[in-house]
Amino acid sequence: MLEASVLYLYLKEETERIKVRTRYDAWSRPLPRAFFKPLDENLNLGAIRDNNPVRYALTRRRTDARYYPTASVLVSQPGEPEFDILQVSALAALQPLAVLHTSRDGLWVFAISPLVRGWVWKDDVAFGEPAELTPFLNPKRRLVVLAPSATAVWQAGTTVTAGEFSMGTALPLEDVGERFYRVSLPDETPDGHLVFRPGYFPRSDQVREGYLPYTTRSLCTQAFRLLHSPYRWGGRDRFQDCSQLVLDVYASVGVNLPRNSGSQALAGNGRVRLDKSLTPAQRQALLAHLPPLALLQFPGHIMLYLGRDWGRDYIIHDIWSFRKPVPSTPRMDRQVVVGQVVVSDLSLGEGSTRGTLLDRLTSLTVLRP
Repeated sequence: MLEASVLYLYLKEETERIKVRTRYDAWSRPLPRAFFKPLDENLNLGAIRDNNPVRYALTRRRTDARYYPTASVLVSQPGEPEFDILQVSALAALQPLAVLHTSRDGLWVFAISPLVRGWVWKDDVAFGEPAELTPFLNPKRRLVVLAPSATAVWQAGTTVTAGEFSMGTALPLEDVGERFYRVSLPDETPDGHLVFRPGYFPRSDQVREGYLPYTTRSLCTQAFRLLHSPYRWGGRDRFQDCSQLVLDVYASVGVNLPRNSGSQALAGNGRVRLDKSLTPAQRQALLAHLPPLALLQFPGHIMLYLGRDWGRDYIIHDIWSFRKPVPSTPRMDRQVVVGQVVVSDLSLGEGSTRGTLLDRLTSLTVLRP
């Protein structure tokens, strides 16, 4: 049971912050304060009791966790629908959830996952007792998704889609046929209870039995599978932001990382913090000791290190934009939008008021097996 005071704080912890300034919809129209009234009503705060039951569930497919029980897009700056401030994070399929509350319209549940908490579309979860979730969470054999997205079907050889599953998702593997893998997929009965149903993946390089070996080659291969994937804040629309890229790549080798970039930088067992006073040459000297696919981070962004070539340090990262100086106007920058996973060197931002990516680095992290 969860006390009313705790549940109330969970439900309200971000909603007031969101309302303190003007927000815009996906078409760049300013939203009046009245826009939030039905959203606040849908929080269903009147249904909170002194003690509130906790239910358990699994995500049936990749889904979104939201600050409000709505799919509406809100942005802070007009013209940037990729930055939906209501998006907490994407959740992969087969994530365990502790479900704490239901929206007034009955379409959303407020849940805590191992990574985040937020409102999840109710149709994307299936409820069950903790013992019923175990076969999904600790299967004897696993089929791991290697492609950015792989589609399962309910019947082998048909096109009746059972769901799309993102990179790093591990499903219980039941059988290996000549042309198909058979897995157990979470589904629900008409009354919303968890049930096992067989699903099928074609035998291809999109999936494999077991996690990839924890090697530089495996990690690089997975990172480059996501090259040019569009940027979406919080992993919305089945794409990535910078930390989702890192999360998905490392999930492919069975390493579970935190969701946000700051926490990911703390997760390694070989971390170096960089002082602002370090010169570019001193920073490059530190990078020279890093293995490929180490994490490079500064507040708000995280990157995967690829190595050095001809004196330049290269990274693969999911970046929205960087700054370039305006030649005719001293101390003025312009924004260059990238909006996808790219390979670049650390000189991006050279000459801008913010400095290069190299100048801004605050943390180097090595993840050792």
